[in-house]
Amino acid sequence: MKKIFLIILFLFQIFKTEAQFIIGGGASKNTTKSDGTSFTKSQFWLGFKGGVNASWAKGLGNYQIFQSMPSSDNFRYEKAYNGVQFPGFQAGLTFIYNFRSFFSVIFEPTYSIQKFSYTNSLKWSSTQPAVDVILTQKNTYSVHYLEFPVYVRIDLFKNKLKPYILGGIIYSYLTHVSRSNDYTSSDVITGANNIIENSTPEMATTPLFIRSNFWGAAGIGVCYDINNIRVGLNILYKSSLNNITSHENRYSNAKLTASGDVLDDMYLRNIETSLYCVFPMKFLITNNLKHVNP
Repeated sequence: MKKIFLIILFLFQIFKTEAQFIIGGGASKNTTKSDGTSFTKSQFWLGFKGGVNASWAKGLGNYQIFQSMPSSDNFRYEKAYNGVQFPGFQAGLTFIYNFRSFFSVIFEPTYSIQKFSYTNSLKWSSTQPAVDVILTQKNTYSVHYLEFPVYVRIDLFKNKLKPYILGGIIYSYLTHVSRSNDYTSSDVITGANNIIENSTPEMATTPLFIRSNFWGAAGIGVCYDINNIRVGLNILYKSSLNNITSHENRYSNAKLTASGDVLDDMYLRNIETSLYCVFPMKFLITNNLKHVNP
């Protein structure tokens, strides 16, 4: 965390220095004109972003603690991932360095909440007497990350309305994980069908997951300039590049393992939609204080 803080502080100092240079009149009379000088060939944008995401997990392997005897077929265990979970949320800051007219580098420190769920089903069957016991658990996890993405963006047109493509890599640090469980049991004895439903409280399960993760991301977006303010919309597909489950702590939570819930190896994926608003840091000294537009 100390290294992350130092990186953010270093970047903030760079942007602060640039802002002081601009506001303090560091641009000379010659460099304030749109004449192709170095001052007009780049722009810093600072602002904020926020949005929603839809997430899902891809499980690898099938870890469990219940095992039937080789000679018995009366026990069945199944695990099924429940597909897209919506909504998750994210919010953060946006730093954009735009140069060469169409090319930008983006840094967006973000707090993100992503969700995924799966269902465990356990069934015991007997013919003498005729008894079926079925236990079903729907487990929903909310994972909270501090994300530090770096994207490269390429504008497709140089207009006030700019469509673009972008992609990059993300380092994320897990802050905590919460879990909720919906539990249903069905006991069938001599023709009777008694269903009991329980909803357990949320349970902290952070140690079951790896703290540091890397992600790949790619997507599209569009932005529009309103005077000296730029607003935009990004749609990104993001996928973890490593397994997010801790091998060492997989069986460490006694309450979970006692209920039959054990995490598989998993890769987390999501589609993120976010809106952002940024403000320029370089201006041309004109009557209406027009921002530099590389």
